Amino acid sequence: MALFLNHARRDYTTVFTLTLAILLGLYVRLWPALIADFPLNDGGLFYQMAQEVQAAHYHLPVYTAYNAAHIPFAYPPLAFYLAAALSALTHINLLSILRILPALLSTLAIPAFYLFSRVVLQSRIQAILATFAFTLLPRTYGWMIMGGGLTRAPGFAFAILTLGFAYLLYTKHDWRLVLPTALLAGLTALSHAEMTWFTVYSAFFLWLFYGRSLKTLAASIAVGGGAAIITAPWWLVVVNRHGLAPFQAAAHTGSQRWFTWHPSYITGEPFWPLLGFIGLLGLIVCCLKRQFYLPTWAVAIFFVQPRSARTLAMIPLSMALGIALDQVILPALNKLWKPRTTSIGEAPLEVKAARKNSQVTAETPSWMGPLPVVFLTCLLIYAVLGAWLIDATASPLKTLLPPERVAMQWVATQTPQNSRFLILTADGLWDDRTLEWFPALAHRTSVTTIQGSEWLPGGRFYRIWDADEKLAACGAGQGNKSNSILKGLPCLNQWAQQWSMSFTHIYIRKELASSPKRDYWKTIEQALRTSPDYTVVYDGVGATIFARRGSIG
Repeated sequence: MALFLNHARRDYTTVFTLTLAILLGLYVRLWPALIADFPLNDGGLFYQMAQEVQAAHYHLPVYTAYNAAHIPFAYPPLAFYLAAALSALTHINLLSILRILPALLSTLAIPAFYLFSRVVLQSRIQAILATFAFTLLPRTYGWMIMGGGLTRAPGFAFAILTLGFAYLLYTKHDWRLVLPTALLAGLTALSHAEMTWFTVYSAFFLWLFYGRSLKTLAASIAVGGGAAIITAPWWLVVVNRHGLAPFQAAAHTGSQRWFTWHPSYITGEPFWPLLGFIGLLGLIVCCLKRQFYLPTWAVAIFFVQPRSARTLAMIPLSMALGIALDQVILPALNKLWKPRTTSIGEAPLEVKAARKNSQVTAETPSWMGPLPVVFLTCLLIYAVLGAWLIDATASPLKTLLPPERVAMQWVATQTPQNSRFLILTADGLWDDRTLEWFPALAHRTSVTTIQGSEWLPGGRFYRIWDADEKLAACGAGQGNKSNSILKGLPCLNQWAQQWSMSFTHIYIRKELASSPKRDYWKTIEQALRTSPDYTVVYDGVGATIFARRGSIG
């Protein structure tokens, strides 16, 4: 670690700016969790798995009871043990742990990113600029601070640190770095499967561009072997119980059928995607200078790991942003100002004085001047506002509201254990908090909950995904026409027959009055209320629940 930290100049400017970035990052990450009374968005699967770790007295369970799907307990377990142990030691309930801990763990990625960008970019100024972008881009932390960030956040931080040490290993050829690199790689693998795959192919690109030799190849093999040994207490147990099937199933679920290159969509900026465009400019600058590592890595992420690409690509994009600011935008702004120059092409006298009196003369930027400072200040304010004012209607940073928790508690106590529920909400599959939390709180089966199915064989993951997309069409675009009631329920029945979805109950979430999709399932709800095949068994503030007549409900 000392060797790593030697690449960061220990001057007051670096310490101050990095501390400021961490504090800003902690604020924008922790504040949404602090004002909530429940974990943000997802995390139901992880909540139940952490409970099961406690119930098993910290032995690795064989299966998780989540959604009654007989899911192998093959998920990397480090975060579950951490949450379970913290809850036991502090006597804080697991729901509170899942609400706060992901935000804290997500903040650890900020210093990790600075160290990585510092050694790769070989510029303190560029690393600092990149770190502020990484800190405040919504995409870098949005999915990390949710309940599901319990595993994603530490995996992200460990992955970045692993890549930093891998870079030093490839460029310094110091075998002493094998052990810490292997340790960090092992911690990544024990935290999150997708982050492990990200680390593997990203390390390959580091090796390809910076350390291509037989010696570094041998070092990479040693790192992989060390990581395998560190993680053996987990994966050996899983393979012994379930074989390779869970890992093979999970390996086929990392793709995504669509993505867009639009910078706003990629970065998650609520306003105009200024930071995204600056990052793209930086990638272009790298190409023009024949420095192809960052552009190659950024593009590869979208093709190799499209499902998580929008988050993972923020690493090279933020680094490219630092390059664009330092090498293009800020020097251009300084040329527009040119205060008190001695002659054409010379640095301003203020910069000369700073270089003369500063202990970090080599790191004083030549573009330092009033206009660049004003621009950076405005850019920082813009980024902070963007991180703070994310549009709530488009953001997944929502919680399961108390009325819905009451409805799920009713389900847990008032319906047969073998009940099967069809959950209807207006959310998309990937940010549907009701779908994920229902099996954990109601302890009943949800036929379209996708979480956990990635570990099941037979293409179960994609089957649920396809079925959910078709189900959404039954509620979309149905106006208030007089014959709309005749269309809604037949659509639902046809869907159930087509996808062989058997259910005993239908759970319709009541959307907030302010929601633009508050009437999304109104047509089907009206049809269910008048249908002789269904009866209302619960009609609360959070949800309406129908039971099929003649079923177990």
